[in-house]
Amino acid sequence: MNKVVFTVVGLNVEKLAQNLIKKGICPISIQRITAKEFTLSMPFKYKDESIDYLRKKCYNIKNIEIKGFGKIKAFIVQNVAISLALVLCLVALLSLPQFYLQLKTFGVASHNQVQTTLEENGVKYGKFMALVDAKEMEAILCRQLDLAYCFIEKKGCTLCIETVAKTEQKPAIDFTKTHDVVATFDGEITKMVVLQGTPQVAVGDKVVAGQTLVLGKTTFFDGTTQDVYAIATIWAKVCVEVFYPYQRQTTTLVRTGEIFVCNRLSIGKLILEKECPFSSYEVESQMVTTSPFFIKIERLTYFCTQEKVVLPTKEQYQQQAELLALQQAVSLLGCNPQSVNYIYNQDGVSVLAYAEIKITTEN
Repeated sequence: MNKVVFTVVGLNVEKLAQNLIKKGICPISIQRITAKEFTLSMPFKYKDESIDYLRKKCYNIKNIEIKGFGKIKAFIVQNVAISLALVLCLVALLSLPQFYLQLKTFGVASHNQVQTTLEENGVKYGKFMALVDAKEMEAILCRQLDLAYCFIEKKGCTLCIETVAKTEQKPAIDFTKTHDVVATFDGEITKMVVLQGTPQVAVGDKVVAGQTLVLGKTTFFDGTTQDVYAIATIWAKVCVEVFYPYQRQTTTLVRTGEIFVCNRLSIGKLILEKECPFSSYEVESQMVTTSPFFIKIERLTYFCTQEKVVLPTKEQYQQQAELLALQQAVSLLGCNPQSVNYIYNQDGVSVLAYAEIKITTEN
């Protein structure tokens, strides 16, 4: 209920209530605080009449408290400029979803590629969403980024764009040509599946990279031969060796103790913040406040850093060399090795990685 509560100093409370009722002003309640002080609750619409009457009868009004929606009305009347500014801010916030402020991308095309293509075709941050033709932009993105297809969805003030690459079709095999199957690794043959051609090796044979495993030729029962396109898949136990030198001296970044603190204001993709005075730094971010209109404030703490030479222990640089050598071996094999041996010398470590893999290329 909209009401006003007066704290009044004076006597003859009962007579005051009777006189107010006679004037058509009906109090909601009267509560005595002391012998000379009481509170008088009135409907908000009688506020001005009540004040005039109380002052006319020489009552001292100590306090006026407005409750309910009447308080809002009084604030608006007393603060017209502030109220107008608040209304304008509210209208601006409600209209934000009508503008393009954020981009989310999914799929093969990078965020920068999609954003650059959009901007080159007139879709920039702040553009009215209704003017963004999703179907037209899908066609432009597919054409300029060479995509199989693209899907654009508008969500508030965000454009969500999914991109899908064209599938690369392998060139058709010309089976009329002669083709040999050759080894891609050194190793010992463990399994062979030959669909066409004449095998030149058997299970258990040791082969070297580049050696012909299956000849592109077929021999018939009468002894005649015919050139063919050899088709086969062959597995072998292989070993790759990778050497990695010791890194007895490395550099790392350490904090100097100097810090720089500032706030970052983000409105969609618009970012406002002070420039960090450090050339080399680490930064920590703490969210201060956020809103559903892509407005957020972050507290940023920059820590100044500088390079420092570090001398690792023997155990540390050996472990690092082992790890990096093993990573290179796995990359060469294309799979995790079944067993690994390490050979150490004064300059570095060698990794011998063993695995059973295919040593033929895909047909």
